[in-house]
Amino acid sequence: MEIKKGTEDQGWALVDKLDEFNRVMNPHSGAGTDLSIAYVVKQGDKVVGGIEASSDDHAVGYVEMLWIDEAYRRKGLGFVLLTTVERELQNAGCQRLRLETFDYQAPAFYRANGYHDFAKLNYDHANLTEYFFVKELQRPITGELVPDFSIDQADDQSIATVEDQFQAYNLSKKPLLQDEPAVTFTFLAEEDGQCIGGIFGYSSMYLIGYMESLWVAEEYRHKGIGTELVNALVKALRDFGCPSVHLDTMSYQAPEFYQSLGFKHFGKLTHPEIGASEMFFVKHLEVS
Repeated sequence: MEIKKGTEDQGWALVDKLDEFNRVMNPHSGAGTDLSIAYVVKQGDKVVGGIEASSDDHAVGYVEMLWIDEAYRRKGLGFVLLTTVERELQNAGCQRLRLETFDYQAPAFYRANGYHDFAKLNYDHANLTEYFFVKELQRPITGELVPDFSIDQADDQSIATVEDQFQAYNLSKKPLLQDEPAVTFTFLAEEDGQCIGGIFGYSSMYLIGYMESLWVAEEYRHKGIGTELVNALVKALRDFGCPSVHLDTMSYQAPEFYQSLGFKHFGKLTHPEIGASEMFFVKHLEVS
């Protein structure tokens, strides 16, 4: 068995393999799953804000990005964008929505709109705190735009504009601590030329390490391959300069496995509709 570096495309393929495993281990009705949503708010033809959201295989929604032009803030535009995706996700079958935001972004805005933080991570090396928020989607959700503005489903060009502006805002508040906003790492376990497992992770913006996916073929589990893959990713992130790596895993997956490798539990979300919990872990690394 050999551990070798893989490509980013191979890393995302590992995410698909883990998703397949999740669907077998914890089947879901399909309502509210695998959605991708994007809206922009305009004044005339000018894009002044936007939002991207999605949902996973367990019908948990995620706000991935929300941006409002600084000249147009405090007009309720962010609220309308947020309630628009909340309503769409709720109507599709999602029961909760979660997101992460840094302390220089919008934690107060989300709290004011019914989100509560269930966990946080302090990144002392970057003088940053990341907050993990969730909102239960239980009531009818409404929100109305002020006059002179419109909200539309985003096309590729308009959402690209929003993404660029969101990134520019982040950089104006906190310059990157790495050359690119995201640097990915993929490692594959191979035997006789066949992929029998792999791990995919990345360093994001401020040397924040994250493990996206770990997968080992069923017949090769409990042979130490997962441990070797985790160690390979941890070493790569440490060598890159990340002082920590975090991840989330479902309770029916491998929380005890990560704890045995030195990861510490820092947060938990219960999903009663699927009889499982989402567990959040972090491991602090010694960076020279």
